[in-house]
Amino acid sequence: MAFWDFITGRAGRDDRDPRERGAKLDGAMAAIHDVIETIKDMPGQEPQDPLPLLLPRDPLDFHGLPIVWRVHLPQREAVYMGIGRAPAGEEYDRKRYVVIVQSVLFYAAWRAADLALHADRTRALLPSDIPTDYKWSGQGPNWTGGRRNPVYLPDVGYHPSRGPAFVDGVTRSLWLVYNGATSFPVAVSGKESAQGLYALAGDPRTKPESIHALSS
Repeated sequence: MAFWDFITGRAGRDDRDPRERGAKLDGAMAAIHDVIETIKDMPGQEPQDPLPLLLPRDPLDFHGLPIVWRVHLPQREAVYMGIGRAPAGEEYDRKRYVVIVQSVLFYAAWRAADLALHADRTRALLPSDIPTDYKWSGQGPNWTGGRRNPVYLPDVGYHPSRGPAFVDGVTRSLWLVYNGATSFPVAVSGKESAQGLYALAGDPRTKPESIHALSS
């Protein structure tokens, strides 16, 4: 599904009053346009910028997260993000995926979903406002753990008519967008959801991969 198909509501159905939905979508389109234009002016948004680098497995790292990416940031040291195998076992990990999302499209789609589905904005909208988010204070030190203590991947859901939604990791994603990450990995449950999120906002230089495949 095309990104603007989601923004303009041409996919899926909605049982709300069409006038209410239309007014909200008009507001969403205007706000998301501003979001995209603002993000494009931030550093680290060039297509040639480095992808998140999947690191080789560290045989000495028995206690950390075994699947780790190094995420490039344009104006500060790179940060590390990771995910582990599920206690539920191999079959569960075959259904869990990692999608490398483009910051611009992912952030805009996420903001559009908020605006289209909720009457009130509960989180900062424009990237310049991100440090005013109520959970922002103290976020920086969480990213200083390096390879041995990576930040856990945001957990994101996806529905074809409602776009992306967070299970966990809103503030982590805000931090990455604000600090200019061109793209970053997120965790998604279910192959169809992973493919849908990838089609909407995935970095075209990558593909969705299961936790099982990444850990093999």
